[in-house]
Amino acid sequence: MLELVATFLVKTTVILGMANAACSIRGLSAAERHAAACIGVLGVAMVGVFACLPAWTVPVPALTAGDLAESGLPPSSESSAASAGFWEPSASSREASVGGWLLTVYAATVLALGTGSIRRYLRIARRVRALPARRSTGPDGIEILVDACTTPWTWGLRRPVIVIPPGFDGWSAKRQEAAIAHEMGHIRRRDWVIDLVSEWLCIIFWFQPLIWITWRRQRGYAERACDDVVLAGGGDECDYAEALLAVARENGASRQSERWPMGMAGGPGALSVRIESVLQMDARRRPMTSTKRWAFAMLGVTIALPLGTAAVTATRDADLFEPTDAQAAFLDRPGLGWHASLDSRELAVTGCCTCHVSQTVTVRVQGTVPAAAWALADADRGKTTNNGESNQRPAVTASGPAC
Repeated sequence: MLELVATFLVKTTVILGMANAACSIRGLSAAERHAAACIGVLGVAMVGVFACLPAWTVPVPALTAGDLAESGLPPSSESSAASAGFWEPSASSREASVGGWLLTVYAATVLALGTGSIRRYLRIARRVRALPARRSTGPDGIEILVDACTTPWTWGLRRPVIVIPPGFDGWSAKRQEAAIAHEMGHIRRRDWVIDLVSEWLCIIFWFQPLIWITWRRQRGYAERACDDVVLAGGGDECDYAEALLAVARENGASRQSERWPMGMAGGPGALSVRIESVLQMDARRRPMTSTKRWAFAMLGVTIALPLGTAAVTATRDADLFEPTDAQAAFLDRPGLGWHASLDSRELAVTGCCTCHVSQTVTVRVQGTVPAAAWALADADRGKTTNNGESNQRPAVTASGPAC
């Protein structure tokens, strides 16, 4: 289980890292950055789904006792006890117990975070149903409700509403138009449902810290994208920046705005970035089109599908090489008292080149030619093969009596 979690974290880190890197590309608008962040968050779920599909393997050489000795790491008890010299971790009862505890912690955390999200959702839904309606409606017949809040915010998908503070009628006409246009941008972009889905993906995959960072950036890009909607509709940059400052000033403590979904006012850090973006004259404010959405979605699937179905497996050198009769013929030197026979992946060599005492040495092949062959063919050492490549002495594990 630990291997599965580690593999999932590596894959999702690659996905989220690429999404955050795309968000940092200069020349992209806030709407395009928001789409890249959404693809990154959704890519975490796609990796989990694609992991259930047939996997393609990436072979990686397994560690041997010799490799551990050269690296200075102490060999494990399993590797020292293995006659073949390979290190192969196996599941134990202790690992199973640790896996059970991890599942318990995961389920408890998801339950706690999910319960808090559902309670907040129900509390806001009950409050919205009890709010009085304003006499006039917004654009596209959107209902406008009045609440004792300090910043406008929007709620709902099928029947979205805009909630405004009680002192909204006392605002200037430009400020009212900017606030309504900002919230209408959230409704038309469906930011409410996108933010809700992203929140639940963060709850499900809470153990991936980068998904929380990406979700926070996604919310900031959504606000900046709606700011661009206001400016693209003919709003003045200076007047809108002043409206944002006024709303934030009336909002008081910045943490109050976080209680409401898709609120116009933000925290001090996010507000400063938004005002800087609003006042940037050469900023790109392109909206997202259907073609761009499909392109972003196809790009996300193209990256997540091979990454999610990939599986890294430790492969022995012997698994990558099948010995043939050529090695046995190379070892068979009757003039030196050696006779070689091939059995599966082992070469049984009888005899000794120095004392000619009959004894059996079993050589386990781990390369192109076993090292014992080099011990018998000093005259051939260092020569080149037919294809011009220099012969190299491979690693080998031998067992049997020594001379």
